[in-house]
Amino acid sequence: MVGRASYFDAHSAVSSHSRHERFYLSDGNVVFLVEDTLFRVHRYFFLHGSKVFEDMFSMPSPQGEDFEGNSDHRPIYLEGTSCIDFARFLSIFYPRSVCKPDPEATDEWASVLALAVKWQFDDIQALATTRLSETASLVDQILLARQYHLSNWFYAAHVRICSKYEPLSLEEGRRLGVDETVIISDVRQYSIRCNRGNVDHDKLRAALRLLEQ
Repeated sequence: MVGRASYFDAHSAVSSHSRHERFYLSDGNVVFLVEDTLFRVHRYFFLHGSKVFEDMFSMPSPQGEDFEGNSDHRPIYLEGTSCIDFARFLSIFYPRSVCKPDPEATDEWASVLALAVKWQFDDIQALATTRLSETASLVDQILLARQYHLSNWFYAAHVRICSKYEPLSLEEGRRLGVDETVIISDVRQYSIRCNRGNVDHDKLRAALRLLEQ
């Protein structure tokens, strides 16, 4: 959630806020407060990439006041966002190498995906799901797609996991839950026995509809 801190609260607390060592940029033109850390970056990425921030930046400031995010004394407070998640998200805009995004591990891309969905950065959401499809386990993909209601990715991950000849491990079953484990096992076994290892899409879609009920 994007929130507005009062002018008094911002002034009284600013001395306790630290500046992020990497993402407090001297030429930045918008200041965000995340937990107790200040980030100073460029409005451009938020204004042109996110409907949420586009709408927020279009709101007029109260008469006689500077616009929110103009200084350390009047930052834009990003409620419900962790400092580490926001830093990972910003690394997409400011990578250490232009040839390679900073995030590598599943939890890093999951941070990027979470904020992209939350703030409606469609291009970054697509990038994150593509990278996670390449690097994350199929169980992680299913759980993330379910969490963020990404139906196409959810289905694609199920097709891949039902195409495996190896059964789910005990740990995978625990993470997915009983109902989903049973459905995956049933579709997988049918594919192996009756469909030459190819997933029966009608059967899988019907099974997933049952799961949603």
